Amino acid sequence: MTARTLVLMEGPHDVDGYSAVAARRLRTGGIAPPSAYGMSLLAPPGSDGGKDRLPDLAKLATNLGFRVRVVLDHDKPGTDTELIAKLQGLAEAVIRLPERFAVERAIVYRLSENSIRTTLEWLSNEYALGIDVSQLAAADLYNSTVEALKKKGGLHQPWVDALPRGQFPPVALAVLDAVTDRSLSGGVLEEIPKPT
Repeated sequence: MTARTLVLMEGPHDVDGYSAVAARRLRTGGIAPPSAYGMSLLAPPGSDGGKDRLPDLAKLATNLGFRVRVVLDHDKPGTDTELIAKLQGLAEAVIRLPERFAVERAIVYRLSENSIRTTLEWLSNEYALGIDVSQLAAADLYNSTVEALKKKGGLHQPWVDALPRGQFPPVALAVLDAVTDRSLSGGVLEEIPKPT
């Protein structure tokens, strides 16, 4: 209740992943997390969340006097036009990931192969995932990691915490930068570009 702005996300895995990246960036680089801007990351109640529940949650939040921002996945391009229009009418900003991205991809994409292998091996051993990382071809490593993050009720936060020093997923950083961008207003749709 101390937050002035609620940043609504599709589900608890999104909150866990982005919160972990924000905390890591604060620890290692001194860059303030959304909470320093009076923002709280929040997902619809329940273990699954759900983007279709975001308009009602946004309406409730604005009726209670909160400012609202929304972060949306973009894993199924072309399916969210109506949802985005609704949310733009309720929120200061709608921030959408690059095409074919969900939170799992946002916290893995553009990390070095060595970082992914090292961290996935630790994750598999720590959480008994049974993944033999040494047998994964480079072409399969990325998708195997994205799938592993969804296991055991979501391993987003431990994944981020276990990344080697100095490794940050650029898409997740871009999302956090957009979330805290004070210039966004009026229901703008902010599209996060895919790093090249």
